[in-house]
Amino acid sequence: MTQTAARREETRRSFLEESAWMRFSSPLFSALSRACADDTDMIELGATARPGQPVGILLPVSVQFLLLKSPEPALAQYFASMTQAPKPATEAFPSFREFCLDRRDEVQHLLQTRTVNTNLVERSSTILPALVYVSRLVEQPLTLVEICCSVGLNLLFDKYHYDYGAAGRIGSDSSSVRLGCKSVGSSSPPVDCIPQVATRVGVDLVRIDPTDPIEQLWMQAALCPEWRQERAHLKTALSYRAAHPIRILEGDALETLPALLQELPGTVCLLHTHCMGYWTQEAKAGLDDLLRREARERDIHRVAIDRLYEERPEWIRTRLAKLASAGIPLTQKSLPSSIEHIWYRRSDAKTRALGQADGCGAWIDWGPTG
Repeated sequence: MTQTAARREETRRSFLEESAWMRFSSPLFSALSRACADDTDMIELGATARPGQPVGILLPVSVQFLLLKSPEPALAQYFASMTQAPKPATEAFPSFREFCLDRRDEVQHLLQTRTVNTNLVERSSTILPALVYVSRLVEQPLTLVEICCSVGLNLLFDKYHYDYGAAGRIGSDSSSVRLGCKSVGSSSPPVDCIPQVATRVGVDLVRIDPTDPIEQLWMQAALCPEWRQERAHLKTALSYRAAHPIRILEGDALETLPALLQELPGTVCLLHTHCMGYWTQEAKAGLDDLLRREARERDIHRVAIDRLYEERPEWIRTRLAKLASAGIPLTQKSLPSSIEHIWYRRSDAKTRALGQADGCGAWIDWGPTG
């Protein structure tokens, strides 16, 4: 297989994989990506995307960005982000395809220069319990480093207000960012305190200015069209983020982390959410090796939240029963994710599963094991 043919096949698989993942969270994006997988022109266009990016998401996000900048009536009528009564998602592809080909240069430029950069502030609801867990281990204010941090909304987790239903409420009552997350397990998540943060630093391939209207529009476009509440939360959180400067380093995490970790004294907590699926196996191994080296003379705690890629049928049935009992419909959110804590100490690493959660912050099932 030639390099060009391999790239096209990789693009086709991305369309199919992302379509499957988005079938509940975004019927429109899912339908568009699925149709793209069977269209030669769309595969060729998608194959021009920046390497390592999930083109199955990036292409519809790029189109939504162009629509938000300048609505095109024939296509905009299918986007819930553009109209209160969108037309059926299953009928959208012909208009989508025509839009992409008519504006190929603009779409291709976005594919080659942009990254998905989805930054859901709702994810802080699942991050908070994990950081409470770590803070009780380190017994000192956190030195927090988030890789693939996007605009950095989750680095401000301690500035928000949280409502976990029966598990309790926590955070500032005056915060303009108010998040809700249902606890669905038999154990309540540890949300009786907000960890103190001594230092917070983000690392990403791009640095995003939260005050730039174009960057704000891109962040809006990165959300599924159907996510109206999330879009409202994002606008509020971006305004809040603009008022709270954060140090964010631009570059590849594997190249940036060594110097950063040497600069930061004491115990470090490394955080990443929903990004490892886009890393190669070599890059993942490189991160683990790096953290083991850095842990020769000090501890490093790693909080990893990412998709559940492989599950046993009985695990799925158990989760669905819990969600049904909590009154959470499958179509509300469907990005089941694992929450893990990896403790690096003296070049060794011990992993503990802390629970599961929705990747969009709708629910959490807390229960440390291992």
